[in-house]
Amino acid sequence: MTDAGTQLDSCWLEALIRRRQIQPDAEVVLGTYEPVLGSFFKDCLALAFVAPAARVDNGWLRGPSTASLMIKKSVWQDLGEFPEHLRACEDLLFFERLADSKHTIAIAPEAVVRWSIPDSLAAVFRRFRAYSTHTLKAGLGGRWHRAVIRMYLIALVLVALAVFHHSAWLLVALVALLFRAYRNIGKRSPSLNLSHRIGLHTCGAVAGILLWIDAAAFFGTADYFLKSDKSNRR
Repeated sequence: MTDAGTQLDSCWLEALIRRRQIQPDAEVVLGTYEPVLGSFFKDCLALAFVAPAARVDNGWLRGPSTASLMIKKSVWQDLGEFPEHLRACEDLLFFERLADSKHTIAIAPEAVVRWSIPDSLAAVFRRFRAYSTHTLKAGLGGRWHRAVIRMYLIALVLVALAVFHHSAWLLVALVALLFRAYRNIGKRSPSLNLSHRIGLHTCGAVAGILLWIDAAAFFGTADYFLKSDKSNRR
């Protein structure tokens, strides 16, 4: 399996097959993916939302992902394939079932595909608005939405303190946002081939992108509940 918007390394399929030959009992072989960067903007996007990679013996492994995957047909069918009613998160549900199963998994970090990440803020907003809606539809809202809501409830408390007590509370909110960006950068930067040097400007840009993604998540949440309300009325 691979995914739309990806470029396959010339040895990608060979790497998956070679790993299966090394571990002949493997029923699933997980490859990895890397974002295509090359500009400050794309670097910051990757630092904001590309999944962190784990260090393994012979490289970095990002995933599991259907962008770089070899799986026995019998396992695919046994795990229930992908639910057809979802445009996103169907892979998360599938990999949860795989993790809970007893099927043998091998990893092939040398089986790399290159992923073209969104190249504009509008594209990022559309993507995460859809992700938000389908995450809720898949019943996974507790992983993402609960954390976002908790952060913004705390932010509202800080704003209220700034209004009714002292404006310095806004500085606390700003520091918390920058720390969130700093933590994202720390998790993701070791495995990314960045085109620029990380500095305070990077932290500020990543913080802005995270706020933009949060806004998209709220719009996606509204879409979900509006559609649910319309369905109930029918």
